[in-house]
Amino acid sequence: MVSLSRLIPRIISVLGLVAANTVKFINHDDVWKTIIFTTSYPGGGEDLERIALEPFGTFTQDFPNSWIGNWYSVSEGFDDIPGILGEVAFQGFQGYTYFDASTIVNNVDFVGVKELWPLISESPVSGCASYDDFCENAYNYWDDVQTQVTDELDLTCTVGRYASSGVGTSNFTTRSVGPRAYRVLNRHVFPGERVVQVQPGEKVDHIYVLGGHLRLGRPSA
Repeated sequence: MVSLSRLIPRIISVLGLVAANTVKFINHDDVWKTIIFTTSYPGGGEDLERIALEPFGTFTQDFPNSWIGNWYSVSEGFDDIPGILGEVAFQGFQGYTYFDASTIVNNVDFVGVKELWPLISESPVSGCASYDDFCENAYNYWDDVQTQVTDELDLTCTVGRYASSGVGTSNFTTRSVGPRAYRVLNRHVFPGERVVQVQPGEKVDHIYVLGGHLRLGRPSA
């Protein structure tokens, strides 16, 4: 008879193969969102199928054991351009779940991925409810110390604008930004979307949309 002590490691191994990893997506917008996944591991395998997230709806996505990858959100009617990323590594180092909201690929995505947190404990949180200003709680540059860790297998990810954020005006009082200013990007945006994207220390007095793209108005000398 095989001893129990020899069976336990095998049982644990089998259980690990069927670990139930999930992310619950919550849409805070009144438009449909498409969530697009990129798989990094295992084996650089096929990406998960895209999911359609209805306005103000929720959807829980299952992930394979040891899945590592990311996702972003695209609003209905907009081009498929990667935005802020939700990143996760399930069954990572010592079996923990590692996650973050990353602005590295696109830091001017104001209606995409917002925050990630463990479903049950709701802490720690990565990301911000609004990216109108610099988000200190996101993964903003290579080797940033912002990756969060939990022993939970289920996460929550919010996308879209929170009700308190709303759609802002395109006009602003002159302001300057700190040393970690965002890049200036020419991208498609919602008309009137509130955006401030300038170089470190540079001032702008208004931001407007022309032909569906951002333009910056700078104060006269």
